[in-house]
Amino acid sequence: MKTNHSSLGKYISIIHRQGRIFINEKMGAYGINGSQSMFLISLFHHDGIRQEDLCHRLSIDKGTTARAIKKLEDSGLVTRERDSKDKRAYNLYLTEKAHNLKPKFLETLNEWTDALAESMTEEQKKSAFKLLEIMADNAVGKTLCMHNNKKQENIL
Repeated sequence: MKTNHSSLGKYISIIHRQGRIFINEKMGAYGINGSQSMFLISLFHHDGIRQEDLCHRLSIDKGTTARAIKKLEDSGLVTRERDSKDKRAYNLYLTEKAHNLKPKFLETLNEWTDALAESMTEEQKKSAFKLLEIMADNAVGKTLCMHNNKKQENIL
């Protein structure tokens, strides 16, 4: 079966961009934008995580992560502290302000999820989540493989 991969990417891109706009509108007044939301979500689950581990967890490069964390710091939502065991590393901690915003932030994310699934049956919602999870895993696997191949080429 031949699928139109460009259309799949197109729709994923539209959903991603519109989600960022939605979060920007709902949370911008609190110093949170759509591009920072995935970092906050991860920190809500793993407060105190090392910055490098956050990069790996989210499959995002160090530079992008550093810029996002800097913006969250500037907004008073995150602090960076030197790791006591490795002075080269930083641990990331949510501030009281971030913890206070957590209910509003999670409400916003749930509102967006509900909007995306508005006309779906429960079975369609479950299928959509499962398919998106598979696609995300495939995407990470593919780019990781490309990255590893490129490293291997540089060694040779």
